Amino acid sequence: MLKGLFEVKDLSRVNKAFFFGMLLMTVGTIFYTLESVIDLSIPLFRYLLMSLSTFFFIKFIYYSKKRNNIINATFIIWTITITVFSFNEIIIGANNYRFLKRLLSGEILLYIIPLISLCEIDISLIKKIFQFSFFLALLGCLLVPLADLIYQNAMLKEDSSYSYENISRIFTASGSIILLSFPYHKRKINLIVISSIFISLLIFLLTARRNMIVYYLGVIFFAFYILLIAKKIRKLHKYIIIINMIIFLSLLTFLFFSYIEYFYYAITRFKSGFESRDLIIEEFFYDFNSSPADWYTGRGIFGSFKTNVLITDESFGTRDGIENGYLTYILKGGYIYLGIVVLKSVAAIYNGLIKSKNTISKSFSFIIIIYYIDMVGFGIPENHMKFLIIWVSIAACNNNNIIMLNDNQLMKKISLG
Repeated sequence: MLKGLFEVKDLSRVNKAFFFGMLLMTVGTIFYTLESVIDLSIPLFRYLLMSLSTFFFIKFIYYSKKRNNIINATFIIWTITITVFSFNEIIIGANNYRFLKRLLSGEILLYIIPLISLCEIDISLIKKIFQFSFFLALLGCLLVPLADLIYQNAMLKEDSSYSYENISRIFTASGSIILLSFPYHKRKINLIVISSIFISLLIFLLTARRNMIVYYLGVIFFAFYILLIAKKIRKLHKYIIIINMIIFLSLLTFLFFSYIEYFYYAITRFKSGFESRDLIIEEFFYDFNSSPADWYTGRGIFGSFKTNVLITDESFGTRDGIENGYLTYILKGGYIYLGIVVLKSVAAIYNGLIKSKNTISKSFSFIIIIYYIDMVGFGIPENHMKFLIIWVSIAACNNNNIIMLNDNQLMKKISLG
């Protein structure tokens, strides 16, 4: 199942660049999370990893075969415009040193990764992404409970829940595409991924990470739908998967109601909805309405807005992020950037659900749909596999060489185990 994971000799030069970019990005993000969990600070090493990752992804995008159309051309031009404007902030801005550190820590990568959607992803690269995603999900099964044991129930402390959310995004969330494409994989693969997602769901119920609960429940819901529509799957295998998922969900429900006092924080957070973010969102709208052109153009990679809540720059009284994916795209690139992203995504969803002849394309479409649901509560661009797989999904669904293959042809090439 993991045989040959780190062997790249069979990959093309272009696909090797993607693999190294993916690997370095993941390691760099792990170090970033460790800095907050165990107070380990080695920023220079992390800057090096993220800079190398950016280089390899740019190399992949540059040398890959790309689809030429007006939307893709606009996407490239607007991304370059945002980037050039942001480099200007580093050169002459008042916070140039802080902006340079943010750029080196991988902030520019958040604009490079979406450009992967321009490229024609091939089957061999998808197989490598699947292998790496399963490897991370397997590590998630082991590391998330172990981390909590070592650090004495740190996940139950509110100030540590964000760190565990990052750990899940790095490891467990990458397994979502494996679960959504389970007809292609052996039972033991699916069982490990289901276990990984179950552990994450339990943790997020304890820590009241509402957006991640919705995300994983969405993955499970669409996995059941795939189960119903999948043709290339034996009845016995189908029943075993159904039984496994029902057992895990039943166990989760049992634990929830048996130890409901531990989940009280999650219950109160869900009852409150997103009221805790209402003030920040109101201040975002107020500040942008004071400069209407920014709604269309955004404010660049280092874009910020005036607020009195969780200020990140005390000297200007501004904040450089907002917990809403849609507003984040507007903050950084305006309606223009968000519009391009939505157009590319809608086309990909249509191709994957309607035009495709295989299950994996539908799985990629569901990943995109889940992302758009996730963006309501959080779902901001971040340097981890969850975000990378979204743009790989868009690229795959917009590639006729993939969506026109049938399940028999694909299963031989990308099956794990």
